[in-house]
Amino acid sequence: MKDFITVIPSIRNVKNVDNLNCEIIVVDDSNGKIKSTRKNMRVYDYRKQKEFFKRLFKGKWKEYYDMIPHKTDTCRSFGFLVALHEGWKKVVTIDDDVILPPDFLKKHNVIGKYAETRPLLSLGWGWYNPIDMLKMKPDDIVYARGYPRWERDGRDFFYGLPKRRGRVILNCGLWTNIPDIDAMDKITETSTSKGFKNKLLKRVSLEMGAFAPLSIMNLSFLSEAVPAFYQVPMKYNFGNGETIDRFGDVFSSYIIEHLVGIKRDVISIGEPLVKHMKEGNLLQEIKNEMWGHIISPIFYDMVNNSMKGVEKSDYAIMYEQFVNNFLNEVNRMKTKLVFIQNYFKFIVRNMERWCEACQTIIR
Repeated sequence: MKDFITVIPSIRNVKNVDNLNCEIIVVDDSNGKIKSTRKNMRVYDYRKQKEFFKRLFKGKWKEYYDMIPHKTDTCRSFGFLVALHEGWKKVVTIDDDVILPPDFLKKHNVIGKYAETRPLLSLGWGWYNPIDMLKMKPDDIVYARGYPRWERDGRDFFYGLPKRRGRVILNCGLWTNIPDIDAMDKITETSTSKGFKNKLLKRVSLEMGAFAPLSIMNLSFLSEAVPAFYQVPMKYNFGNGETIDRFGDVFSSYIIEHLVGIKRDVISIGEPLVKHMKEGNLLQEIKNEMWGHIISPIFYDMVNNSMKGVEKSDYAIMYEQFVNNFLNEVNRMKTKLVFIQNYFKFIVRNMERWCEACQTIIR
């Protein structure tokens, strides 16, 4: 089985990848403006994406092509599918606005290994803020993008001893310079990340019942988890031109964190650090995040209910169990907010297509 492949969604020519000595897939969300800048880089514009689905699904290709959203970073799901199809063992995904350290792949190579990490412990269920590991200047309390606003005065975590040994299925690296935080917080928050707060605490693991919003700008996972890591589609139109974005990785990480807990594998957070270079359009990001904040408490409750009865198995089968349960939750919804229920129906239809696509590849 081939080792590392890196997936990068972008709308511009990709640079800053000199430290990636592996195959690179660029998911071109500009529809043809991106050119390959390296021998080990393949660019998939919309035409090439369609060709991929036509080869796999023949006359049914369009319904599978349509499960990949466009004009949003969640288009990276296409690259995950290519990695699974081609038999790569480890998938790395980054954004196009980060600078990688020389030991980037080495630090991510913890996935697939039985590593010892400091477990995150709390007095019960709760959310962990990954920025707690970072030294911020000024030294403010800053929350990672997607951290539930109703949990900000919630329980504290502490770093357990002894270290926990387990198979790392997914590793989420962090960042220096511009922190990945909610757009609303950027109005008043000016802190930048200077690296790890504690040199002896550069990697921790989520224990079952602990959750964290995992930023996908610097993340790796074993390809066996691809079937369970479909990026929840964004850019859904709620009407009047209002769409949702910047929650695809947050919602998807919440799902896989549940499944990893059932499997008793490990999700680690910490190394490697990348340097995040670019701020987005503040007003547009605020608008895009609004629906994520509105929907997230409903979504999390539905995911919690959908995980009941999911039995330990491989990730593809567990995800299928979850999707079947999630469909039942959506159908049972009683709400006057029909547009939210319609979004959940849109999500679960695409999740079903994702399961079918992965099963076709795995077989």
